[in-house]
Amino acid sequence: MPDVRPEIFFGAGRFNQSTTMDLRYKKLFLGVFLPVLFFLGAAVSAQSADAGLTASPQIIDGQAQAKDLLEYEFTVRNDSEQFRQFYIFVSDWDELSGRQDDADPSGLDRSLSLASWMSIKRGVYEMMPKTEIVIPLKINVNLNAKPGRRHAAITFAEGGDRPAAAGNMAAGGQPQALVNLEIVEEIIEKAQIADFKAEKNVWFRAPVNFTLTIKNIGNRPVQPQGFFYIFNRRGQEIEKIPLGFDAPAISPSSVWTYNFSWKNEDVRGRFRGRLEMEYGTASPRDLLDSIFFWVIPVRYLWFAAGALLALLILVIIVFFRLRPRSDWAPDDPIRGHDGVINLKKEK
Repeated sequence: MPDVRPEIFFGAGRFNQSTTMDLRYKKLFLGVFLPVLFFLGAAVSAQSADAGLTASPQIIDGQAQAKDLLEYEFTVRNDSEQFRQFYIFVSDWDELSGRQDDADPSGLDRSLSLASWMSIKRGVYEMMPKTEIVIPLKINVNLNAKPGRRHAAITFAEGGDRPAAAGNMAAGGQPQALVNLEIVEEIIEKAQIADFKAEKNVWFRAPVNFTLTIKNIGNRPVQPQGFFYIFNRRGQEIEKIPLGFDAPAISPSSVWTYNFSWKNEDVRGRFRGRLEMEYGTASPRDLLDSIFFWVIPVRYLWFAAGALLALLILVIIVFFRLRPRSDWAPDDPIRGHDGVINLKKEK
């Protein structure tokens, strides 16, 4: 009977050797790697438990015009297990250099500084563990704000007092939000009629002269164009005069004066002039006005003067013919009350 024990023993020896190696690896894993993993996990857990302050949103993009009021909110969270205390710092941010300028209001150009337009509580904030607060932010755009992009950084810096918080902010690593605001220039196309009149109310001969003055009170050049319509007493249009089509644009805060005439020798009477002009590219606007004037040619005046003179003469003649004579007397023998001559002699 063949002896197989050595083979079995040999196989058992291989099995026992493999088992011994596995036990060694297990001991190495339990004695070295597991503690390392434990400490790494503990460190990660400690870091998560001591995450500190977070602020959101981290970026605010907006667009506004001068005099606008914008309102935003920041949410600050204390995700740690510790009491936290922080201060807020607001600084202008240079887009090219990334440099933060001091936001001391006394040294800022209020037409350019976004930080000077911001209103936010900058005192001390205290937060208990695992809490959050909402901090309002108002941006009151300056009346004289210049167009362009503006940037400001808001830092939520921890510290026992403000100088300590400022030091932590300079060292970096503090929660921060960036505000980007584009100032869009408000386009104002606005003009008004400063003066519009006929040089005289009554004209005895052509031409009739008019003066039109328009003032640009907006911030964009304007070029009013339109017509001057003339109507007779029956409301019929008898003339249409173009205005402003060849005139240059009126610059902001400038005045444009235009003198024009109407010549028609065959008209007379009372007339109404109607001015209708339009200007503006974005949203066209109207300039409207009306005036009244008289045209009385000289020949009609001579005719009227002759007629008045003839009427005056006629009135004078009639007046003297109907008026009784002042030299008549009751005892006049020639004239009597009844118009009969008394030939009797009185004794």
